[in-house]
Amino acid sequence: MLARWPDAVGVVLDSSPYAARRAARAHERAVAVVADSWARLPVLDGVVDRVLVVFAPRNGLEIARVLRPDGRLVVVTPAAEHLRELVGPLGLLRVDPDKAARLAASLEPHLQPVRARTHRWPLSLSRAAAATLIGMGPHARHTTPAAVDAGLAAMPERIEVTAAVDVAVYRRRPATAT
Repeated sequence: MLARWPDAVGVVLDSSPYAARRAARAHERAVAVVADSWARLPVLDGVVDRVLVVFAPRNGLEIARVLRPDGRLVVVTPAAEHLRELVGPLGLLRVDPDKAARLAASLEPHLQPVRARTHRWPLSLSRAAAATLIGMGPHARHTTPAAVDAGLAAMPERIEVTAAVDVAVYRRRPATAT
């Protein structure tokens, strides 16, 4: 994103010190802060142009507070068919069919939807890459590496997988007169 906007500075918030250190080295105009997204964000009111949340918790009230009046929140969540070729055979977590409604309910008191799209693309993964991908997300907390390795051993060395994400864009709700 920073390559697209040459005058922008990126601020990465993560609860993991390791992830924050890595993010700080990702781009010369990126800084990272170890922070809890459910607490008050360490950003002034109304100064942020874009907030990007990828497969992570979203605090609608805080995001609305830090967004500029013309700012946008971009939320990326897994779509129902995300990694379906791995989910079924390995008994991994399925995406909650009510995920979009829960997202809207949590954000829409503070933000209003602008648009939403689903993006899909094929991935060709080695077993090792598939294991790494599984280990990066919530699946890792609901299975064991041994179970993943055993399931992947029964699959071909190259696994064709569907990546599918929903991308929803929100803006601040206009202030209402009292």
